[in-house]
Amino acid sequence: MKPLKIAFWSGLCCLAAGGALLAVALTTGRPTADSSRTTYNVLTFLALLLASGGGFMALCTGPVLLATLVASPRASRKR
Repeated sequence: MKPLKIAFWSGLCCLAAGGALLAVALTTGRPTADSSRTTYNVLTFLALLLASGGGFMALCTGPVLLATLVASPRASRKR
């Protein structure tokens, strides 16, 4: 179950990082110089790649993690 948790949380972190990068890219606006435009395009591409990859990973591992948590047997507490 530990690999599932790691995959789920890394997917959520990548989704958040991609969303933050995309927000930065969209709020700065489209630059006019050639080098700035290239940097903007690379930043936007990286943001979309991180957001889509992280969202896909979190979406795929989330239900499996939830089903594993629900179906796992509970240990009774002895006092």
